[in-house]
Parts: sequence; C-alpha cells; structure tokens
Amino acid sequence: MSNYFFPEAYVENGVESGKKICFKGGNVYVALARDAVPGECVKVFVNTPFEKLLEYMDLEKPCFLRDVIVVYKEEEGGYKGILVENGEKLYLLEASGSTIAISKREGEVVEPHEKIGYIITNKREVRVIKAPLKGILLAVIDLTWEKPEKVIMVFTGERPREVFIGKSA
Repeated sequence: MSNYFFPEAYVENGVESGKKICFKGGNVYVALARDAVPGECVKVFVNTPFEKLLEYMDLEKPCFLRDVIVVYKEEEGGYKGILVENGEKLYLLEASGSTIAISKREGEVVEPHEKIGYIITNKREVRVIKAPLKGILLAVIDLTWEKPEKVIMVFTGERPREVFIGKSA
C-alpha cells in the first residue's frame, strides 16, 4: 500500500465548501473542520479543485488574483505547502495530445530543460515535455473535458514561501 498524498489547492476566501485553512497571523496556519469559528482567522483559505484554479488566475500576466496555498505533502503533525500571494509571477506550460504523462509532482523542484513528462500524439509519436525554467512545479491542472487531452502546468520561479499547516484537534 502506497502512502501517496493527493495535493490540494486552497484559495483565500474561495467559494467552494469543504476543508479550510485558517491563518491566525504570524506563521500560524491551522487546518480546520468545516465549521471555523468566525473572527478567529486573519485569512481563511478554502479547498478548491485544481481545475478551478484557472478561475482565480489572470492568464495574461500570469498570476493568481487571490492568495493560494498548494498543500503537497503530509508530515507528522501537519502538512507542507507553498503559499503564492496574489500578483506573484507564475509560469504556465500547456501540453496537449492523445495521452499525457507527467513524471513530476506538485512541490518538486525542476531545472531548466529537465524532462518532466511525455506526450503521445494521435499519430503515436512520443514527445518530451521539458521544464521551462528553474523553479517549483506548483500545480498540474488536468482539463479532462478537453479533447485531445490537455494539461496546464503552473510553475513558480521565485523562491516560494513554504508554510506548515498544523492539524486542528
């Protein structure tokens, strides 16, 4: 049995319902149950499907329009994540084909021109996907309704702010 952790995205004041992260000020982030106590949090981040991140993104700049936390790893006592503040520069890479396989995970460092995945075209040709810059893979957004298959990878080139989210009681 594998201990794979499915990455999750949390958007400040998101409209989805579900799990929440409470930022209490300083460096204190706490994962909350569905019913957070009003007034206890300086900011509230709401769990959002990765596909919905595009709704909180300015694709021309590109940057997020709200603060976003991507939680990519579970550790003893909590979770590790990356905080991307609104307006912080992002880098996008789109891949389209019959089949797409990404070999990197959210939160992993990538080097320029590093192989991060493969595309199989309709003609059964295999093409390599290479990282566009040195940075961190923030999100892999799979647009499942698109044909041919389409994936948008979001990278942050700047040194991102890592956060630790403690588990609430």
